[in-house]
Amino acid sequence: MAQQEPSNQSFLGTCIGVISSPVSTMQTIARTRPVGWALIVIVVTSFAQANTTSASIPPSSTIWELIQGPLQVFSFVGGPALAIPTVVFLTVICWIMSRILGGKGSYGGLFSGFGFAYLPTIFTVPVAFIALQIDDFALALRSMIVFGCSVWTVILSIFAVQTNNNFSTGRAVAAAFIPLAIVFALLVALFAFVVIMVLP
Repeated sequence: MAQQEPSNQSFLGTCIGVISSPVSTMQTIARTRPVGWALIVIVVTSFAQANTTSASIPPSSTIWELIQGPLQVFSFVGGPALAIPTVVFLTVICWIMSRILGGKGSYGGLFSGFGFAYLPTIFTVPVAFIALQIDDFALALRSMIVFGCSVWTVILSIFAVQTNNNFSTGRAVAAAFIPLAIVFALLVALFAFVVIMVLP
């Protein structure tokens, strides 16, 4: 997985570009393969989201007393430790499917694109902390914003596949979702097998 940082654009400029002009920025990311920068985005966003999750548990609750320590450790270590392998795995299966569909893009370019596709999730962090200070309506609004940012991340991921392989939109959607559907089907089959084996 080759690493090559863009020579004419900073990390901050790339982040802004992903938000303001995603297609052209994803084209640059696919070409320059800034793997290190993508890892920074993954680590920062996963760390922020893990801390938001721990903060959403009421401190006065009994469960908080039991899990406060482990949850804080997970916020610092577990979030990024899970997020990076997840992106690596998703990149592998989508890169293989892209090759099957005729794509010629690099693994590093796709990984970098997927990493930067996580960027919108950072907007859920301040919204979550504000919602915790207000009321149930704010929490419902937070859920809507989280959903919107998740959809935004999916769209950016499709752009990453599209620009990395010079695909049409339809082929990029297929390359992104067919392997996920296969993995989901395998997990369902595995779950069904375990249930059948456990039940008398």
